[in-house]
Amino acid sequence: MTSGDSVVNVLGTAYYWRTDDPWSGGVVDEWVMADKRAELWDRVIEWIENGTIAAGSYANCLYQEFMQKPMETLSGIYRDLGLDATPEAFERMRAYLDSRPVGGQGAAHQYEKRKAAVDAVAAAERARYARYQRYFKIPDES
Repeated sequence: MTSGDSVVNVLGTAYYWRTDDPWSGGVVDEWVMADKRAELWDRVIEWIENGTIAAGSYANCLYQEFMQKPMETLSGIYRDLGLDATPEAFERMRAYLDSRPVGGQGAAHQYEKRKAAVDAVAAAERARYARYQRYFKIPDES
C-alpha cells in the first residue's frame, strides 16, 4: 500500500537521525512488513476504543486532504487536539507553504498506480489493513 511506503520513508528518516543503524532492533519486521504494521494499528484502534488513548490526545487526517487543503486540515488537527493557534501563527504557516517552490524540495511523491486485484501481494495487504482503512475512513487509492 502507498501508505506503507510513506510510513517506511518517514520512519527510516527519523531512525536515521538518531542512529547509525536505522534498520536494527526489529524495525524491519515492525514497520516494513505489512502484518506487523497492521497489528500495530489494530492495537492503536483498540486503545482508542477502550480509552487508553483518550479523545483529544490524537488527531487523524488524510495525507491527500492535507496536500490539497493544508490550512483547513491543520485547523482540524488543532481543533481535534484542543489546541489554540493565533491567526498570526496560521498566517506564518500559510506564508511558509506559499513560499515553497513547486517541484522543489517537498514536492509530492509520485507513486506507481496499480490495481490491487491484479497484484496478489497488494490484495493481501489490503485485506490485512481492512480494519484500519474502515476505522480511519481511508479511501482506496484507485
